[in-house]
Amino acid sequence: MRIRDLLEIGEPRLRLLAGDPDREFTTVHITDLPEPGRYLSGGELVLTGLMWRTGPEDSDRFVTALVEAGVAGLGAGQAWLGHVPADLVTACERAGLPLLEVPTEVSFRTLAEQVAPRLTGDVRAALGRHRRLVAAVAEGAGLSELFALTAAELGV
Repeated sequence: MRIRDLLEIGEPRLRLLAGDPDREFTTVHITDLPEPGRYLSGGELVLTGLMWRTGPEDSDRFVTALVEAGVAGLGAGQAWLGHVPADLVTACERAGLPLLEVPTEVSFRTLAEQVAPRLTGDVRAALGRHRRLVAAVAEGAGLSELFALTAAELGV
C-alpha cells in the first residue's frame, strides 16, 4: 500500500508533513521505544505517540534508527505534545522519510485496522496473479505468452 492511498482514505484525516507520498509500506508497527530499530524488519509504517521524545535532539536519533531499519514511513500522533514538533519534520525531511501527522482523536489501533484489509487485499491480488502465471506455465505457455499475461495482469 502506498502512503498516498492511506491519505486518500479521507478518514482519519492524516496529513503529509514530509517525504514522498508514493512510498510503499507493507505493514503497520506501533512503538514509542526510543531505539526501535531491532524490532523492525523494513517496509513498515511506524506509528508513534512521541513518548520517546524528551527534547529536539531525540528526533534525529529516532529517525536515524527508523531509516537504518528500512522503515517506509512515520506517523506521529499529536496527543502527547499537541503537535508534531518541527525538529521531527526537519529530521524526516533530511532523511527522506515520509512523515504523517495523526490527529489527536485518531487511535493508532483504528488506523492499523483500517490499513490491514487493504494490505491483505494487495497480497491476495499478488497471489492471484502468481497462480494465473503458474497455471499458464503448466499449460505450456511460452515466454511471449507469459509476458503478455503479466502485462495484462499489471495493466502495463
